Amino acid sequence: MLSMPLITLVTGGLLIGCGLIGAVASGLRDLEVMVACLFGGLLLVTGFLAREGDLRKLSMHLAAVLGLIGAIASLALLIRAKPDVSKAAVIIHTITMILCAEYVALCVASFVKARKAMAEKGDEPEEATTATEAPSKEGDEDDQPISESGNGNKESA
Repeated sequence: MLSMPLITLVTGGLLIGCGLIGAVASGLRDLEVMVACLFGGLLLVTGFLAREGDLRKLSMHLAAVLGLIGAIASLALLIRAKPDVSKAAVIIHTITMILCAEYVALCVASFVKARKAMAEKGDEPEEATTATEAPSKEGDEDDQPISESGNGNKESA
């Protein structure tokens, strides 16, 4: 299986190529097709950053968010496309949406696989405590002294 940084670099390259082809095909009339180049460039940057050991996790999460935004942005551009928009722009937005959505699906699958691998190793990170599971602090109900008059927080037995 290919590594996610490599998949990120390939996806970024495909998006840039898609945007450039769309720009040429539309005669630079529809500059909205350059959205694919924007997201492709951002994915290339995160893909290169993910090759570094310390930045891998952060970069891959950022790339997944960028892929999701790219899919949503392309869908929005398709929905609000005017009747006079070129056929090339519609095709490029559709391809961009599909590439970004597929990339996000691969990211999610990779994150799940990594999480399972961590759990099998016993390296599972500690779960964040929620408000209901927060450790008790001074002044909590359990730490209140029982007043002699019976008006304290706890009832006397």
